[in-house]
Amino acid sequence: MKSKISIVITVLLLSVPVISQHISGVFQSHGNVYLQFGKSSFTPITKGKMDTLPKLSNNKKYVIFLRVLPKNHTSQIIRYDIATSTESVLVQANTDHPEVCTPISYANSDDYPFPCLGSISNIELSPDNKRIYFETDAWAVSAAIHYYDITTSKIYFFHSGSITRIFSNGMLDVQITVNDGHGRYWQNWLFNSKGKKVRSFENKEY
Repeated sequence: MKSKISIVITVLLLSVPVISQHISGVFQSHGNVYLQFGKSSFTPITKGKMDTLPKLSNNKKYVIFLRVLPKNHTSQIIRYDIATSTESVLVQANTDHPEVCTPISYANSDDYPFPCLGSISNIELSPDNKRIYFETDAWAVSAAIHYYDITTSKIYFFHSGSITRIFSNGMLDVQITVNDGHGRYWQNWLFNSKGKKVRSFENKEY
């Protein structure tokens, strides 16, 4: 009887979903993304060797990561739901094939004079899990920063430049380029969540 009870308990423990276990982080290795439990336990959530830059949401409900399809160099932001073990494509970009890109309302505007999203090179989650910031190829001297609003499922243009870090209050340290008449400089600026400059951090000529 004890052996039967032991077997039943073992089966029940093995059937507990991943979400109930203690997830300590995520990492990528050889193009695949892994969930980590503690210091030495981990499990893969992708197997195609096309995925990088994984980010675990603060509530540990999902993982986002960058996937690059080698066939036509299409880059995608993928959301992996931990409870259901399912993937969904949130953003798709391809400079050479606008027809496969996720539509954006500000294409060919004064702020973003391009027909579609360029290749995605970086992704960051906001501290409140409501935005996915990402950078795309754009100008010769600067990338473009956009964000995907998880609540509305819409993409918005944020600013030219590159994100250095996101603070716990939602403000961002963004590196931008400016020309003061004597040359072009990199400057780190503090931005609020509305894309407005608050103050500069430093100046660095390049």
